Amino acid sequence: MKHYIPAAICFVLLLSPVLVAGQPAGGPGRTEACDDSLHQAQYRFLHHLYDSIVTTFTEDVINGSEYELYYPVYGSSPLLPKHRYPNGSIVMEGIKHSPVVLQYDTYKDLLIYFDPRHQINQSVIPVVLNKYLIDEFEVGLPENRMKFRYFEFPDSLKQVTGNGFYEVGYEGKTEYLIRYETILAITDGRYIFKMRPLKFIVNDGIIYKIKGRRSLLIALADKKNLIRKFIKSMKINVRHAGKTDMQRILSYYDHVEGQ
Repeated sequence: MKHYIPAAICFVLLLSPVLVAGQPAGGPGRTEACDDSLHQAQYRFLHHLYDSIVTTFTEDVINGSEYELYYPVYGSSPLLPKHRYPNGSIVMEGIKHSPVVLQYDTYKDLLIYFDPRHQINQSVIPVVLNKYLIDEFEVGLPENRMKFRYFEFPDSLKQVTGNGFYEVGYEGKTEYLIRYETILAITDGRYIFKMRPLKFIVNDGIIYKIKGRRSLLIALADKKNLIRKFIKSMKINVRHAGKTDMQRILSYYDHVEGQ
């Protein structure tokens, strides 16, 4: 039997400073120096407010290299989510830390973190967290939350899949894992990242790569007749099924009786 082996999680996280361009109070005669002073005061206040809300980490956790931007800021991006939201979370040595701002680099398999205490010219520097202290992380808005864990597999499974971060799309008696495979193409001088989800089911400790209905029925072989009827009744195209449809299939499999 081929078993998957979960391992320590590798992290990096992202966060950017917040600036508010407020209109200075007062009438005519305000100097540019006064305006600058007011803006600096606003900046310091906002950062103090931000620091008091957002979780930061100790140096032993951050211990890692700086994340270097390797593609243009505007245009195609390999990051999930596409925008930074101050609502991410990390489970570290069994303790949940939130909120933090996270973005997952699907091309380099990294999670990006901006520590507001590490700045150069008032710009926050992204760094890589110590992966061996992290259990899992979550990113995205509440209506599209994504939970990731780091998995390592034995050499015998390297043909099926590789080590890295996987989204945990469903957890029950079975598990649904998603690996985001991203390739980089340069077209007319532009960086184009093409991302596609690779689907896996873990059933009874064995991991199966799901390409369509046939591989799904192999993964759920003990109830394949019921699953075949279910996906037909729900009009689910397994090859193109999204996370919601896969969750419905596995939830049905986990709870239905029979074969």
